[in-house]
Amino acid sequence: MVGVAPAGFSGMVPGIEAEFWVPVMMIDRLSFQGMQGDTDNDPGTTRLQRRGQHWLFVKARLATGRTVEQARSQVDTIFARLRKDYPITNEKARATVLPGAGVRFHPMLDGYVKAASAVLLAAVALVLTIACANVANMLLARGASRRRELAVRAALGARPGDVLRLVLRQGGRLALVGIGAGALLAALVGRVLGSLLYGVSALDPIAYAVAAAILLAVAALASLVPAVTAARVDPLRALRSE
Repeated sequence: MVGVAPAGFSGMVPGIEAEFWVPVMMIDRLSFQGMQGDTDNDPGTTRLQRRGQHWLFVKARLATGRTVEQARSQVDTIFARLRKDYPITNEKARATVLPGAGVRFHPMLDGYVKAASAVLLAAVALVLTIACANVANMLLARGASRRRELAVRAALGARPGDVLRLVLRQGGRLALVGIGAGALLAALVGRVLGSLLYGVSALDPIAYAVAAAILLAVAALASLVPAVTAARVDPLRALRSE
């Protein structure tokens, strides 16, 4: 038995699942680099013996009552002693102690992942903005084309509030149809992309709710402009202008 891990544990690097586990002492038998030859500056015949090879990431649990700062201080003391005892191979050796909650994917890759995620998020926001602008333009054009119809309704006795509710209700229905179609398409695409995502569900209810709220708000605002205009217009003047 090599060790015991909790259910669902897949490895030290999120998104990369190990198929089997072996003791670290077997690294030279399994590694494609094989046995390492001796050098004057870094003697040793195996990867475990060569101090100049820094290839291990260590994950540890804090002892009860200990803090990350205390652990960082102890590790710095150990590396200072190693630099003193082995100046040739450990002169520039440093260790960085990070809390586990501060590492999302990999200590050396988190910065790149965050930058790439920011670019993707900006692209998604741009696409959503373009979609909202298209919806707003369509509703504004639709409201302008119905000016005569709304004027006739007002001339027949419809109150301004009735006209306002009519236009807002129709814009809301259009937005709900778009939200439903978009949610269905996202669910279908999400099933395909689900295997490529780590730590994020392809069907994120928060993302759905935010997108739906934004689209409803845009539809309401875009419908409100022609609705208010139609509610305030003089029916006779509008009919004559047509």
